[in-house]
This record gives sequence, structure tokens and C-alpha cells, in this order.
Amino acid sequence: MNCSGGSKSGMTEPTDLCLRLRFFAPEQGRRAVLPNLLGGVYRPYIVIGGDPQGQYLGTQVLSGLAEARFGEEVEVIACLTYPKVDYSGLKKGVTFMIMEGARCVGEGCVI
Repeated sequence: MNCSGGSKSGMTEPTDLCLRLRFFAPEQGRRAVLPNLLGGVYRPYIVIGGDPQGQYLGTQVLSGLAEARFGEEVEVIACLTYPKVDYSGLKKGVTFMIMEGARCVGEGCVI
């Protein structure tokens, strides 16, 4: 795993990326429980910026905290999962929404 934020071909090939995530609380109409951020189980989509109609970019969270809390930021390492997708917009400082289907469950940024 690395946190270089890039790959040999402009992030069009799968690579690992360091992200900072924050999940919205259940009272905001989101998840009832936090996802498992360990072992590659959680596979959300991220959408750059604030447009839920934007391009969904597949990710797989490889490592993070065992016990995150709603509303708190957590740093994770995520794998960019699709080899033919252009992930080049994911540069350091870019913000994104964490999507599960059409539901926005949190937000984050590339670190």
C-alpha cells in the first residue's frame, strides 16, 4: 500500500490513495451504523464535489480505524478499484461525497 496519490498513468490504473472520511449521523437520515473500515469489506463510491449526479468512482477501503464515530474524521487507505476508469480528478485536497447507491452517507477529501 502507498499514499502517493497517483499512478504511472494518471490514476487510470488501480492504486491506493489516502483519504479522510466523515460519516453523517443517523439523525441526519443516513447510516444507522458505521461501516467496517478494516480488511477491504467497505466498498463505497465517491463523487467529486457536491453533485450526486456526477461520476461515481469505485473504491475499496483497505484500512482505517476499528471504531470510528459519526461526525468525526477518520483517515483510511482506499484502493481505486476499476482499471479503465479515469480517477485523475482525485488529487490532494479534492473533496468528495461518499455514496452508497443514490444515498450520500458522508464526505471526504484526498490527503
